[in-house]
Parts: sequence; C-alpha cells; structure tokens
Amino acid sequence: MKENSKKVVSKEVKKQSSNWLVFVALIGLLGAVFLLFNFNSSTVSNSIVPSASKTSINAVSSQATASINVDAAWVQITNQGVEKACFSQAKREAAAQGYSESLVFGCSCTEQASAETKSYDCKVSALDGSHPVSVVCIKSKQVCEVNSEQGKIVYSFNELNQFK
Repeated sequence: MKENSKKVVSKEVKKQSSNWLVFVALIGLLGAVFLLFNFNSSTVSNSIVPSASKTSINAVSSQATASINVDAAWVQITNQGVEKACFSQAKREAAAQGYSESLVFGCSCTEQASAETKSYDCKVSALDGSHPVSVVCIKSKQVCEVNSEQGKIVYSFNELNQFK
C-alpha cells in the first residue's frame, strides 16, 4: 500500500513539476515575444528624447531594417535558386504555349557575381534543343531582369526567391 501511495505521490510531483516547466517556458516565450516587438517597434518610447530625434531615429531604424532585408534577399539569390526559377518558368512558358511541361528537361546556369550585380548565363534544355536565358540581378534596384526568347521579365528579389 505504501509503495502505491509513493508512486501516486511521485507521479503527482512529476506532473506538477512538468506543469511548472510548461508554465515557465510559456512565460519565457511571452517575454521573448514582448522584447522582440519592443526592439522592432517603429516608435521610440523614451520621453526624454525630443520629438525631432524620434523622427531621425525612426528613419535610421527603417533604413537599417530595409538594408538588412535587401542584404538577406541578396544572399538568397544563388546559382541553384536561379536554376530552379529558370526551370520553373520554362515549364510554365511551355504549358502556356500548349506544350507539355515534360518536354522541358532542365536549366543550367553559370554565375558571375560582384558586390552590386549577379549575372547568370543559362541554358534551358528541352526536347527541341537548348534555349538561352540571361538573368541579371542588381542589388541597388532590388530586381532581377530575365531575358529569354520569350522576352524580358523583371522580378523583385522576393519574387525570384519564391521559386525555390
């Protein structure tokens, strides 16, 4: 009988400590979310800072955030990602012209990159042969221009990265 009551008490203690850990974890998560929103807030809540400074701080903060977003999107533009986008778009174009997507076999690209531009010379492999495609991404404009036999298409970095 004592062993059963010890087991029940032991299970109850484990359950309470488990509940306590979940409670502490939830409080920690809420605290992290609160801090994240406070640090990412577009307004400065310090009443000592004059209003003119608040505006300039917000402008600098917005510019820094935009720069980080551009840099993050720029880093995501890779040869592999461009090849996937090229292949995906080639299949769509084939289907739009009434051909089966299965007639497009792939897209291979070579990359030339600098701090400001990334250029890709690509070849779409299809049943009817090889088709050239060029992609030029310009960091300052935040766009990638795709030139093919079908014409020119301009994608934002985010649009291009969604093909992945």
